[in-house]
Amino acid sequence: MFFGSNILVYPNPIFGSKLILIINQTHIISYELMETNGKSILFKVGKYVGPIEIELPELGKGIYILSILHQRVISVKACLNKVRFEPK
Repeated sequence: MFFGSNILVYPNPIFGSKLILIINQTHIISYELMETNGKSILFKVGKYVGPIEIELPELGKGIYILSILHQRVISVKACLNKVRFEPK
């Protein structure tokens, strides 16, 4: 889990193809998922309130950056870790 600033992001590490953003009393204007080299993987613009379920593209194991622009803060960034899920 991650954040503060009225936004919760989970799961982290990411095991599957979904990422959940829970927003508390704020509106997200845009979000972008990037590789650590800055290459954009996913970018969405809109007015989002409440839980957002993000369908992720196929991601390799590694670290990714989620950048969120919302009405109260110019930008909030989180490092996300993608791991491969291996059922026991």
